[in-house]
Amino acid sequence: MVALGDLVESTGGALWLLDENDHYVQFARLDVPAVTSREPVESAFVALLARSGALLDLSSLDPVDRMEANPELPEWLREFEKAWLVIPLKPGDELVGFVVLATPRVQFKLDWEVVALIETAAHQAASYLIQQRNEEALLEARKLDAYNRMSAFVVHDLKNMVAELSLTIKNAERHAANPEFQRDMLETVTHVTIRMQRLLMQLTAGTVLIDQPTAVSLDEIIRHAAAPK
Repeated sequence: MVALGDLVESTGGALWLLDENDHYVQFARLDVPAVTSREPVESAFVALLARSGALLDLSSLDPVDRMEANPELPEWLREFEKAWLVIPLKPGDELVGFVVLATPRVQFKLDWEVVALIETAAHQAASYLIQQRNEEALLEARKLDAYNRMSAFVVHDLKNMVAELSLTIKNAERHAANPEFQRDMLETVTHVTIRMQRLLMQLTAGTVLIDQPTAVSLDEIIRHAAAPK
């Protein structure tokens, strides 16, 4: 937004991007009023930008035209007195967003060279925004994958602990009076308690440790398996 404004000596502007609810919202602004209105994707204004993909020069419209002869202009844009250029961010078929620039510091002529320069810069900016959005989506997907793996790990660990305790309780029906069994039972309960405490701490900290694939020595595994018991 700032880079586009600098190309034409604009005094400010606002960047509008598509949100998760299919509305274009004011994402960033510089020296222009805040706009809380949202522009739906099905609005006539968005359709105009998406269809043409060309700059919209509001300075060519007098105040009467802006209010009456252009019903596709949203109310928030009509009330934006310093609005000068609307630049679609449309690198392909998708309208990523648009930039509204305020009037320039000095009189500025929009000849074909300037328009071509702005459109090229807008194309690059839109491509960057798409790349950033894709990277954020990939990051969210990785977070979701990590969460799913963590959930599977927790469920697996809990099942193992429940199985240990269930087996201990079952054996207690026959061996409760056996001192050796009592020692084993105490060790099992202690072991499970420690594992549950560790798991609870990891869940609280959000850092459940999930084993990652690591290189192993097959020679050591074979020697260990073949060693006399």
